[in-house]
Amino acid sequence: MGGEIRTGDARAIAMEEAPKPPPASGTTSMAIEKKLMLEQDRQILDLATMGRGLLVLDSEVVSLYESAAGDCSVS
Repeated sequence: MGGEIRTGDARAIAMEEAPKPPPASGTTSMAIEKKLMLEQDRQILDLATMGRGLLVLDSEVVSLYESAAGDCSVS
């Protein structure tokens, strides 16, 4: 924790160390994973998963890519 102490025109910064609290029981952890899902020449503005496919909004069109045997193709 820290704070600023003012006395008239003078300022001072005070810092205090505190031990890290133990984790609460029953908590779960979360991880964010970055994974390449699709690559194309046009800029991808957004995408959403739809079952076994991807709905992709790019700078020109909205496309639905469906997965069949590990490959994605436009429907």
